[in-house]
Amino acid sequence: MRIRTFIALFFLGLGFTNHLKSWEVRSDTTLYAGFWGGLSYARIIGNDGNNKPLFAFNNGILVYYRPKWEFGFRTGINYIQKGFVHELEYFTTSGRSAGFYDTNYRFDYLNLPFNFNYNLSKGKYNVYMSIGIDLDFLMAHKIYSNSVPENFDNEIIIKTVYSGTDIYKKISFGFNYGFGMEYNLKKNFIIFSDIKFMHGTTDNYKAQNHIYFMKHRPTLINIGIRIGIPIKYTI
Repeated sequence: MRIRTFIALFFLGLGFTNHLKSWEVRSDTTLYAGFWGGLSYARIIGNDGNNKPLFAFNNGILVYYRPKWEFGFRTGINYIQKGFVHELEYFTTSGRSAGFYDTNYRFDYLNLPFNFNYNLSKGKYNVYMSIGIDLDFLMAHKIYSNSVPENFDNEIIIKTVYSGTDIYKKISFGFNYGFGMEYNLKKNFIIFSDIKFMHGTTDNYKAQNHIYFMKHRPTLINIGIRIGIPIKYTI
């Protein structure tokens, strides 16, 4: 009798568990979509070391999945400007040196991030930490200066500088970490601001060089919004 009772209770519990798993849940605070934009304090390590930071722009769209309030996963598609500022020598049409001027070396990337967010608080205000990896695709490389004059000693200064992508790798990798703060206007509408430190691990030069290398180290300061997407799932 005890064995029969145990078997009956076991299958009854199993059926009850399956019934619980079939419950359908509707939520607009589990999956989010949004967009963001901000500034980049772009810099590198490598080259000849005499470089200055470049101030640039970034923006993107995001998808954020938060199965629990304590943590979430974020990805998306971003446009990120990286690079540096370097003093470059310019010449006149006759070949005379017109001096050295600050010149922007800007790299435009399509960025795919994969991040884990950990929330430190719960309520209208939330502070969070983030860590993840980056996959970057080089779209364009531009070299330009806003400080070079038109003429030098009555001669025209040549401003055209080669800015192709041939000598750089098209795909690069890295990791990132940062922290931020968000404000819940509603449970499914969130405004956030964060700071993100990107740490490139790829030497972006195609040819190996024992003297020069280049790895990007930009810092991003962003602001954006997330909007809850109604979804249905079972538990």
